[in-house]
Amino acid sequence: MFIVNPAAGKGSAKTLLEPIHKRFENTEIEYKMIISQSKGQITTLTMQAIRDGYNEVVAIGGDGTLTEMIQGICQSGAQNIKAGILPCGTGNDFSKVLYNSQDPLIILESIILGNTKNADLFDCNGIKCVNVCAMGIDGQIVIDTEKIKKVFPGPVSYLLSTLKSLMTYKARKVEIQIDQTKIQRRTLIVAIGNGRYFGGGMKITPKAEIDDGLMDICIVNHVPKLKLMAMFPSIFKGEHLKIKEVEYYNCSEVSVKSLEKSLLLNVDGNIVGTTPVKVTLANEKIRMFCD
Repeated sequence: MFIVNPAAGKGSAKTLLEPIHKRFENTEIEYKMIISQSKGQITTLTMQAIRDGYNEVVAIGGDGTLTEMIQGICQSGAQNIKAGILPCGTGNDFSKVLYNSQDPLIILESIILGNTKNADLFDCNGIKCVNVCAMGIDGQIVIDTEKIKKVFPGPVSYLLSTLKSLMTYKARKVEIQIDQTKIQRRTLIVAIGNGRYFGGGMKITPKAEIDDGLMDICIVNHVPKLKLMAMFPSIFKGEHLKIKEVEYYNCSEVSVKSLEKSLLLNVDGNIVGTTPVKVTLANEKIRMFCD
């Protein structure tokens, strides 16, 4: 079952429908496509597809589309469901750890071959997270990106909104409990990664592996504005870990509590609440198509 987000990539998801139909012509592969009509419906459509007997579901959209689909898989309670993503959204960050190519039609061939990997999931205040959940500057970036991508679709919208936030966002004091250790910091962002990328290609948790049973936590503490602008390009290569204001941990549970103004909670590109936040490794894993 292909579940399509027609709004993804300013409509680019819809351009894949005809090539997919053409690829399956004269084959014995049984498939169906269904197009979401509203935000949040992808979860419901996924659950219905599983009830109808589909055991392979593929999102056509971005990271938000994939996240909605994963909620549906988990809520269905079904076992051995295979999940995939044909990336055509704004950031397409999780697909970067699954596939060597980011061409959706090349990825389709990988999905047809059927290679999979069991990926970990995080439980983030009751929401399943497959890629990165974060609190801090990224919340404002997500809000601004939603506005900017209407004019500039794709990763450039993330870049423009990020540059704006780098100039205006102020670090906030938080209390972070990492397993049994409690610390207080003035942070720009606390990012908890299963995947390595977020925000349209920023390698925020560069050591993360999606199947190692661990959370990777990157904390960027207060940095003067000029130094922050100078270090920003290093995040795309994962080289920000060399900077003294950056801390990096592995753990199985983390809690974040604001000691000043609440921070927005960003789960895979969706704002889903505010701090306090508790993140644990979920009992479920998700079986993802990969190269």
